[in-house]
Amino acid sequence: IQESVSKPLSEGKWEAHRKYLDIHYIISGKERIGYANVKDLLPGIYDEEKDLMFLEGGTEDGFYTLVPGKFAIMMPQDAHMPGIETDVSEPFKKAVIKIALD
Repeated sequence: IQESVSKPLSEGKWEAHRKYLDIHYIISGKERIGYANVKDLLPGIYDEEKDLMFLEGGTEDGFYTLVPGKFAIMMPQDAHMPGIETDVSEPFKKAVIKIALD
């Protein structure tokens, strides 16, 4: 369970994982989450221990607003930028479920 405050797009970071898929399920509040294919972004260094890679690039075209009861599934080819504000910064609570792929 994660509790945070949504942030401006300028503070967001693209991230991707190789070993797990993520399910982001909003419990309260709302957040925008960006989606882009990993192949369309510039990769950073992959941290195998954390199963985390930050990426650069992307556009604002692939952003979706998640509200309570809604979820997004992110596969390894899906870079995502979570925790982005909608109209204003606001608190949100979500479950992030990680499912091993191997």
